[in-house]
Amino acid sequence: MKAVDSIIERATAPSRRRKFIRSLEETAARAVVTATVTFAVGWVLKKMFEKSVAEAAEEGAKAGAAEADASAQDAAPPGGSA
Repeated sequence: MKAVDSIIERATAPSRRRKFIRSLEETAARAVVTATVTFAVGWVLKKMFEKSVAEAAEEGAKAGAAEADASAQDAAPPGGSA
């Protein structure tokens, strides 16, 4: 029986090795997909943040310009020039 077990074990060793290599390949493929998706999501979030900051800056500039105009009108003497 030991001889038969030894033959079976030697015959299954390459099969186990192939399964192990296939498992490593699948794990590597999953890691690549995970890294790609993580990068894409991070890139999209970065672009969204940059856009929102640009919009907020533009709104702030408009509000600042409107406030400057209002204060300039308040400082002008009534009826035009002095």
